[in-house]
Amino acid sequence: MNPPLILTDAELDASGQRQNWLGGISPVALKHAENHALLFAQWLMETQSQPNFPLAYLSGADAPMGTVSGLSMVPYIREGRRILGRDAYGQEAFMMREADLRLDQAGGRDFNRTAIAITHYDIDIHGCRYRNWEPSWEAGSAPAREFKVRPVVIPLESLIPQGVDNLLIGSKGIAVTHIVNALTRIHHSEWSIGAAAGSTAGWLVTEAQPTLTPAQIPQQHMTELQQHFLDQGLRLDW
Repeated sequence: MNPPLILTDAELDASGQRQNWLGGISPVALKHAENHALLFAQWLMETQSQPNFPLAYLSGADAPMGTVSGLSMVPYIREGRRILGRDAYGQEAFMMREADLRLDQAGGRDFNRTAIAITHYDIDIHGCRYRNWEPSWEAGSAPAREFKVRPVVIPLESLIPQGVDNLLIGSKGIAVTHIVNALTRIHHSEWSIGAAAGSTAGWLVTEAQPTLTPAQIPQQHMTELQQHFLDQGLRLDW
C-alpha cells in the first residue's frame, strides 16, 4: 500500500499508538483502502447490476457489518507477517520453499513424517497495484496451475516459531516463502492448519508430558500426535 499499512518504529512513536496500542497501522492507508472499496462498490452497482441479479449496498446506522460505511470493522489482510520456523530437530531455521510444492522442480522435500495437514491449489500469486499506477517494484505475476503442484503436505515444523517454546502458529502466518504462501493462504489450507494447531495444543495440555514443548514433538512424539489427529477426524495423507 502507499502509504504503507504498517507503521515504522519512528512513525509508531510519533502516532502515539505505542502508548495507546491501536494496532500499529496507518489510519491514512486504511482511509485510502476504505475509499477504494467504496468506489469499487459504486462501480459494481452502476455497471454490473442486472435485472435478474440486482446489486445493493447496505450502509447506514443499521448496516449488518456494524459500521455506518457498511464496510467491515477491520480490513482483510491477504498476506501478513510470517514466522521463521524450526526444523524437525529444533536446531536450524525452517521454511517451506517453492520446490516443495512443484512437480516440475527438483529439490522438493518429503514432509510425511511430520505431517499435520494437507492442501492443494494453484500457486495463485500476482503483484499489487499502487494508487495512481505508481510502480510497486514487485513481480507482476508468478503463477503455477494446480497440475504443476504436487498434493501438498504441511509439516509441524512450519508452525513452530524460533525463540518461543509455548506457541503454535496457524492460518497464514506459518513458515513459508512468499510464493508458497500463495497456496497455503487459501481457506482450505488455513482451516486445516488452524485445526492442526488447535488439536496439537489440546493434545499437549491433556495427553502429553506436562513439560513437552511443540519443538520437541517431531523428535520423539510425532506418531502419537498424528494418531491424535486421526482420532479427531483430521486428514494427513492423500
